[in-house]
Amino acid sequence: MAKVRVFVDHSNFECSWERARGSARDRLNWARLPSLLIERMMRLESLTGSQVDFRGVSVYASVHPCPNGDQGRESNRAFWLQSVLDQMEGYTVKVSTRQAVEEVCNEGHRTTAYREKGVDTKIACDMLSLAMRDLYDIALVLSDDADLIPSVECVQDVLDKKVIHVGIKGPRPTGGQIRSSAWAHILLDPDLIRAPERDRSAAAAKHGSSAPDDKLEPATPPSDTGPFPE
Repeated sequence: MAKVRVFVDHSNFECSWERARGSARDRLNWARLPSLLIERMMRLESLTGSQVDFRGVSVYASVHPCPNGDQGRESNRAFWLQSVLDQMEGYTVKVSTRQAVEEVCNEGHRTTAYREKGVDTKIACDMLSLAMRDLYDIALVLSDDADLIPSVECVQDVLDKKVIHVGIKGPRPTGGQIRSSAWAHILLDPDLIRAPERDRSAAAAKHGSSAPDDKLEPATPPSDTGPFPE
């Protein structure tokens, strides 16, 4: 039985989703995502008919420290990540704070920007440490970050695990170098991981039509189903 674990670079996967959809307004159906991943993985010829032991989804995200206001938006984001997504069956969310970086524009003006730092390192460390403890056989990686390539290659070549890169169907291919380094690559249909209309409408009514983070909220699954509805 193959032990399967999912690693999600939250902001990177969101960017891929928005490029595929051509809009930041649609929301991901996080509750349905694990079952769709397993279903799509099982279509790979070498895995057809295999038994799967699903070990969970690790999500790596970051939030703005809000030194100049806008606490409401980022507080809502942090709350959703830790109190909604992290509470879903099978999900573990690791949240870090974005770091201040001084930048100089073309005109020589100095500005302070807040960048996500260390997320790829956390993913790489977890991929390696969990593989070394034999806690998964197959890793599904939802990220296009090329910085993960050395970890992907080590997990496959040294620790004898399989890494499958997961992208989203769209006008432009996703994955690039990491897609080539992985043992296999699968594409998700964006329409299948899009939250139902009733959930998007509910979010719009709750936050207002211009709410920046409504795409982050999960679809509300039926009360008798978890990530693997029948």
